[in-house]
Amino acid sequence: MSIKSGTLGLFVAVGLFLQVVFAGPALNIIMPEPQKYSFETGNIVITQASVSVTTTSKSALLQAAITRFQQNAFKFGPGSSNNANAVHITIAVQSDNENLDFGVDESYNIQSKLQQSAGQVSVSANTVVGALRALESLKQLVLYDDINNVYTLYGMPFSITDSPRFPWRGLLIDSSRHFLEVPTILRTIDAMALVKLNTLHWHITDAQSFPIQSAKFPELAKKGAYRFPAATYSAKQVEHIVNYAKNRGIRVVAEFDVPGHTASWGLGDRSLIAQCPGHLAANINNFPLDVTQDHTLDVVDQLIKEMTSTFFFDSFIHTGGDEVVGSCWTSNATIVAWMKAHNIASASQLQTYFEKKVESFARSSWNRTVVFWQDVFDNAGNTKFDPSRTVFHIWRSQEEMEAITAAGYRAILSADWYLDKYHPNGDPNVYHFWDTWQSMYPVDPQAGLTQAQAKLVLGGEAAMWGEYADSWTLDPQLWPRAVAIAERLWSSASVTDLPDAQRRITNLSCYLRQNGVYSVPLGPGYCPVPSTN
Repeated sequence: MSIKSGTLGLFVAVGLFLQVVFAGPALNIIMPEPQKYSFETGNIVITQASVSVTTTSKSALLQAAITRFQQNAFKFGPGSSNNANAVHITIAVQSDNENLDFGVDESYNIQSKLQQSAGQVSVSANTVVGALRALESLKQLVLYDDINNVYTLYGMPFSITDSPRFPWRGLLIDSSRHFLEVPTILRTIDAMALVKLNTLHWHITDAQSFPIQSAKFPELAKKGAYRFPAATYSAKQVEHIVNYAKNRGIRVVAEFDVPGHTASWGLGDRSLIAQCPGHLAANINNFPLDVTQDHTLDVVDQLIKEMTSTFFFDSFIHTGGDEVVGSCWTSNATIVAWMKAHNIASASQLQTYFEKKVESFARSSWNRTVVFWQDVFDNAGNTKFDPSRTVFHIWRSQEEMEAITAAGYRAILSADWYLDKYHPNGDPNVYHFWDTWQSMYPVDPQAGLTQAQAKLVLGGEAAMWGEYADSWTLDPQLWPRAVAIAERLWSSASVTDLPDAQRRITNLSCYLRQNGVYSVPLGPGYCPVPSTN
């Protein structure tokens, strides 16, 4: 059997917009762009039945990923069997260890060749997670012509050698301001996997609601959630979300934001919250924890210990620390008297006292590295934290990266990547909010740093705060803009070609819709999607 070729150069992603691409057929169509690649001019016709995938690995996680690949790559059905070529994909991993902690090796290599009777694709990776990333790249190379019901494998023979630039490539979701239904979170995880984001930063609690059920402190969710149990996550649901993410190579880093943004905690236990009646006329974020009380410290310690020992097994825990309204503390006579007795002269010093307690809990009780918002660093003065067990999360301005890394701390960036803002960078040249990815795309977390400082940058996160995003509106605000951030965090720093990125992100937006994600189109066109009948 000879190799049957599909139409070259007409389509550049799975079932993409029906438009002619005038560039050559050897263009890269994968997003994020791989570190090294080459594509030739052979698009070979395949069907679901003509593609086989085998591995010697015994990893259940990899076996499940192979099954998803065989289903999702052919989401429009098996395809026309006329002139289909056999393609055999082999996957080899050095270790079946399914460890998914920070810094796991995500590199992979894909080599393909054309033979007279078939195509051969060889995937190699050091880890199971690396093999998962390879399968996501391969899925983007399976193209679909919806007019002729024909699948082709793009760019044969192709070669890809790939690995991420940063180990921390995250997306923050906020389930406190609006409760996010479990299927919405799972769909978000699926989309993250498609673009190789590897860290779901789950901002679980905030001033507005406390939506996670605790066996140790059940009143916090019973009284602090919008609705109980309807707007809370049960133990079974949390376990399912974490496992679902792990099966797709995604870590879940939980955030319990303290000592600010905690009014909802007080609905379940009023004694936890500082009393400052003069702040009632302002907003709900004005009520921090009363950190002078041993009971408050014990609840923080024991709650997060429960969560980290039961659900959230990642080696990092995020405890917030942002936007604490210290004037609530200093307007309370009892708190002021306690501060005076303990030689604490200001609200900033009181917060630092609390954050040092958190650092101690993280080390001795939770066995975790703690992530703080940058405010903790800003308010700490001369007080130092353990650089080996502390990471600062930058949200106000990228300029803060220089100061934090100069002090020897590791950092992650979200400044300029706030997806809840229509203009995250205040760019007056961007008119439509869905085009603001063009402002976010050039942001480099290591910009302006020395080589030593750059090594302390772990990566970054797109942040989707939930004041105006619920399960109905989350997807269009996230996608495809988050894809630009995913590429910045995965691909080489030299990948900065905006028109080329637009070509690929336009097609990937359609690809996301075909995978059940409600991604916004970036312009006129047509995107075929699988029938739901």
